[in-house]
Amino acid sequence: MSTRPTRTVEIPVLRDLMERLLRASGCPADSAAIAADAFLEADIRGIPQQGLDHMYTMLEDLKLGRIDPKGRPRIAMERDSSALIDGGRGPGQVAGVLACDVAVEKATRSGAAAVGVSGAGDIFMIGFYAERIARRGLVGLVFSDSPPKVHAFGGTGRVMGTNPFAIAVPTADGQPFLLDMATSAWSASLVRHAMYHGEQIPDGIGVLPDGLPTRDPVVVATQGAIGNFGGHKGFGIGLMVGIFSGILTGCTTGPGLKGWLSHEPGEAGRKGHFFIAVNLAAFGDAATFQKAASRYLREIKASKPVPRTSAIRIPGERPFAERERSVREGRVQVYEAVWQRTAKFAAGLGVAMPA
Repeated sequence: MSTRPTRTVEIPVLRDLMERLLRASGCPADSAAIAADAFLEADIRGIPQQGLDHMYTMLEDLKLGRIDPKGRPRIAMERDSSALIDGGRGPGQVAGVLACDVAVEKATRSGAAAVGVSGAGDIFMIGFYAERIARRGLVGLVFSDSPPKVHAFGGTGRVMGTNPFAIAVPTADGQPFLLDMATSAWSASLVRHAMYHGEQIPDGIGVLPDGLPTRDPVVVATQGAIGNFGGHKGFGIGLMVGIFSGILTGCTTGPGLKGWLSHEPGEAGRKGHFFIAVNLAAFGDAATFQKAASRYLREIKASKPVPRTSAIRIPGERPFAERERSVREGRVQVYEAVWQRTAKFAAGLGVAMPA
């Protein structure tokens, strides 16, 4: 973030602003608190594209009526090791937290559990939910369907979402292993940040409508498409995420979610998310597993790095270190462009920005 204009904001001030914006948009106190916590975690971890910046997306969806601020999730279908939650068109974070807790409860009893969420808003930083499961001592997997911004491998049109997934594994070292990634070559949020700052995106990320490559983030965001990470491999994983989170949950996927990209009120498509929890005790001693996982990760980090690389970094390591630093200092950096956009939206809601 050092090359882009930022401002320093104290964590309690940012948290208060987020909650007030959500309350002013109609969310009840408990829903606003859950959503604010999820957005705040992203900024604290140095993942600004999923924090206050992406909160704007939710505020827009609330304004356009795509999300019912008072919508409540409920269990619509249930078995011993599975459940389907109807999100009630409410905030995705509320349904996501419920899905985690239901999955953990069922997996603790039965060994493993799968929970689908149908018809809720976006859940944003999906690692937040996988980690929530891992902090309870279980392996957590989360899949999330998203609006079409990605072309198929070998194609040009927008037919897939960035379709992220996350996996969190408890270890004996205090922090879980946490992989949180989009299945596209770049997340749509990173393209958005390049737009804010007038930057070009790297080669191999975006294409024009005719399939020719482009480095213009505005064109990619409005007309073109984002590619698949790892070519055909990322394409296949992205399809899998869409099938699990979109089709298995009875929702729409791909072009069926294009309404979420519109700036007009109306039908947007039914979003879905999918959660899996695996009880370590179902496969042996949980403590033994966690020690073995930690030992394996230490072996990986101890392997020889390539020249001009200081160390091998395990997925999740940087965000956890950034979180520790942010909490210790009590403040975070917010892009000035994000702050000014938030201020304009806040003015429309009658919410005062911090001094």
